[in-house]
Amino acid sequence: MVRYYHWVWTIILYGWISIYISRIALTPALPLIMNELNLNYAQGGFLASSFFFAYTSMQPLAGYLGDRFGRKLILSLGGLIWTLSTFLISLSNSFWQIFFLRLLTGIGQGTYFSNDRSLIAHYTPKDKLGLGLGLSFTGLGLGFGISVIFGGFLAELLGWRNLFLIYSIPSLVTIILFLSLIKEPSKKDYNSKTQSLSKWILLKDKNLWIIYLAGISPIYTQWVLATWAPIMFLELGEKDLGLASAYTSVFGFSIFGMALSGSLSDRVMQRGKGRKYVTLLYMSLLVIMLFFLTLILSFKWPLWTLIIGIFFTGFFMWGCWSPIFAYLAERVPSELRGLAYGLLNAFNFIGSVIAPWSTGLIRDLTGSFIHGLSFSALLVIVSLFLVSRLSNSTNLREVN
Repeated sequence: MVRYYHWVWTIILYGWISIYISRIALTPALPLIMNELNLNYAQGGFLASSFFFAYTSMQPLAGYLGDRFGRKLILSLGGLIWTLSTFLISLSNSFWQIFFLRLLTGIGQGTYFSNDRSLIAHYTPKDKLGLGLGLSFTGLGLGFGISVIFGGFLAELLGWRNLFLIYSIPSLVTIILFLSLIKEPSKKDYNSKTQSLSKWILLKDKNLWIIYLAGISPIYTQWVLATWAPIMFLELGEKDLGLASAYTSVFGFSIFGMALSGSLSDRVMQRGKGRKYVTLLYMSLLVIMLFFLTLILSFKWPLWTLIIGIFFTGFFMWGCWSPIFAYLAERVPSELRGLAYGLLNAFNFIGSVIAPWSTGLIRDLTGSFIHGLSFSALLVIVSLFLVSRLSNSTNLREVN
């Protein structure tokens, strides 16, 4: 039987598809933009990072506004902003015009994560929490895959400006779906019968700080590959940008690792164990895959090895998240979840602000992406240590 939470999962999933279609449009378009505007790798990476300057800083505010004024309102307004800014990039003619509009795109899309995670946690039964948070999040990878698999061909055929024009259309559908089908949770559902906790508890709890900081490295890895993988394929010998982008799409389609890790963490919890063990497993395998990618680039192995390497790197990177999202939902009372998810994403996406630029700079200095991938692996090792210190999830209301 189809329940309402299934509809919420589906709408949220589609919203992520539309977000990543427009967000990742820059990845297949970047080589053409760099060529037209005469940009080096560091400048190209800085342009790619511009989105995240606004996206990261928007996270706590968006969560707070959703907690106070309603998630449906904030999500709909955010959708309007990122749809318009994506469309306007198609009219841009300079580095700074694109930079500013990507900032606006970041502001709009910065409203999504903290409020969509809260909606999923609110409507999903507790025994399906990890699965729901993971499955609904697979829209990221699907959107990424769709964006890059068609983006390279469309950018070459129609030009990068028309690519942004086309990619703004799915976002219009997202706004319609939210306005017509999403129900705003009643304020009385937010633990109204219990005493509310201070918002400052979200910055005082040691375990929340662990996941705030440990999540930086998977995001860093995500945006190293999301930004530079097409060029890695070109440097390994692929001559066609469209094919290089199509190969990169496997990174997005590997996101179904999230559904698996979410379901696995639900089973682990039902057996009385902590969700952190699933995250530790996936992070360990992620480190192995990152070093495998460095071997592929070092010894110039065939293109198919890079395709496989990027797929499994993505599979284990995405899988880190479902247990973390479920852990936060179990630890934080519902009336603070929007702000808590906003803080989580704000800290985590420090990695996205740094990764495109730093990896591009390392590429300029060394002539290779090998050292950038090695640095990403070292960051994940640090996260492994942090997650190992995480205690089992207990609601903060009980702790205090």
